[in-house]
Amino acid sequence: MLQKLQDDYFFASESENQQVMERSEQLVRKLVKVVQQFATAYAETKRKRRTYEFIDIEHFALQILTSDEPAGQQLQDYFRKYLNEIMIDEYQDNNRLQDAILAALKRSDPENLFMVGDVKQSIYRFRLADPSLFGEKYQTYPDQPNNTLITLPDNFRSVQNIDDFTNLLFSQIMNQQLGEIDYTGDNYLKFGAHDYPDQLDTKTEVLLYKADEPVPDEVTMQVPNEQQQVEMIAERIEQLIHDQYQVYDRKQQQMRPIEYGDIALLAATKHNNFSIASIFAEHQIPVMIDGSESYFKTTEIQIVMSLLQLIDNPYQDIPLAAVLRSPMVGMNENELAFLRITKKMGNYFQAVLDFPNLYQHDQPTPFGDAVLAKVQHFLQGLQHLRDFATQHRLAELIWKIYEQTGFLDYVGGMTAGKKRQANLHALYQRAEEYEKNGFRGLFAFVQFVKRLQKQNQDLGEAPVEAEANAVTVKTIHGSKGLEYPVVILMDANHGFNETDLRAASVLDADYGIGIRCYLPNQKARFPSLQYLAIVQRGRQRMLSEEMRKLYVAVTRAKQKLIITGIVKGSPQRMPRLQC
Repeated sequence: MLQKLQDDYFFASESENQQVMERSEQLVRKLVKVVQQFATAYAETKRKRRTYEFIDIEHFALQILTSDEPAGQQLQDYFRKYLNEIMIDEYQDNNRLQDAILAALKRSDPENLFMVGDVKQSIYRFRLADPSLFGEKYQTYPDQPNNTLITLPDNFRSVQNIDDFTNLLFSQIMNQQLGEIDYTGDNYLKFGAHDYPDQLDTKTEVLLYKADEPVPDEVTMQVPNEQQQVEMIAERIEQLIHDQYQVYDRKQQQMRPIEYGDIALLAATKHNNFSIASIFAEHQIPVMIDGSESYFKTTEIQIVMSLLQLIDNPYQDIPLAAVLRSPMVGMNENELAFLRITKKMGNYFQAVLDFPNLYQHDQPTPFGDAVLAKVQHFLQGLQHLRDFATQHRLAELIWKIYEQTGFLDYVGGMTAGKKRQANLHALYQRAEEYEKNGFRGLFAFVQFVKRLQKQNQDLGEAPVEAEANAVTVKTIHGSKGLEYPVVILMDANHGFNETDLRAASVLDADYGIGIRCYLPNQKARFPSLQYLAIVQRGRQRMLSEEMRKLYVAVTRAKQKLIITGIVKGSPQRMPRLQC
């Protein structure tokens, strides 16, 4: 993409390039003026309302600590005398503002600042973390007489094969240009966990699902490659449990068979969480998914939301079929088809309404009688809920659904029942919060949820007490600082998100703003020189961050690392690679 932008720019004529620069200057000057006006008005509004954001508090702290006013100087002197030592953990995740505050608090002679960190684990640039701060200290400290650089390369977490694999991988790809540190010398991991027994199976595995892109087929209903990868992972977990893979318990100092709780499944995103929950449930693998973004996709929430849509407007075929098929009514495919056959014309809800009268004219059968009983039960319950909805609040209606259908108790008996019940409780609580914020009406709530789903937003699954023995599913960001006997890093072929690098305007703390300008006479957009420079720098930083995320992921493993991914080709499982 960068090469295309460069071609677009440098293949333009000199006059066109000049037009781009002049037009960019005009637009940026106007934008700066608008942003300044907005910032002033926004700050004044917050001051009048006495409502500030966390970033405001940080800026106020820096203003106080760097003020030349007597009150500010007095406060600076107080803190410098009061704080004997300032100790900072995870220094690689600091940003420039936080660093300036700490610099204002420290003493200068002698310095009392102690920082601990690992720039190879700096993965929070989206929170404005600046790993270059750590890099500057790392480069300059050995040459300054009052400062001391202490390297801590020993890894007391992992077996030697994990260290060797990590060093083999990152010594070839991580350097100052890409990763912001040279993976040499003391930056190598050094094996320090000498209490592990030699007979452990510590081979690192690479599992690849080889498949073509799935083609929609109404007959074969091919499963997407991502789900096939999850299926492959579930089978590998079952094999580990069945084979009683041996884990060394360092606290008990003895070997024991692996448990589900010894396994962590890590991924760059939460994209596959819903598939993981569904497929693991089919394999009866207990799982705890941390911060899932599939709340509205969970079966229990989809069923309740479908019923809410019917209460608002029953003439909706898809929500109607979902409720009839659900445990609330319990119809199967043949019974749903029988309803339609009885009345072939019109919408599906009308067929349900007319079924009791139409069926009486036909010869009764045990099958038809069963369908009739379910339809009558459904219609009576739906009418009761619709009447209830006209006189009660939304949250009360949701709780009435739970009571009338027994659905809350039903999901408690399903796989991950506690989590499903927590999700239903959370829906009730969020309905209460929705109404407390001044919103009213079932229709408005349903449309609100639809908008969230359309925009790929979610409310996140409800927290629930963790099961003692379940596979943990986390993002790489969420796993930082944790460790597990067996780590499965999935979706290793996952592409990088370059959305920000394709925007019409790009920002950089040092280079400023770059834009793509539309030239009316050319009827095309051209990137400015600043735009190209910022995009190139942004891509390098993005790739560096992704490399560090990979480092964090592979170093979470204590005994065994399994890496999975998808490669293109004919559908088949590829041999398991080990090293």
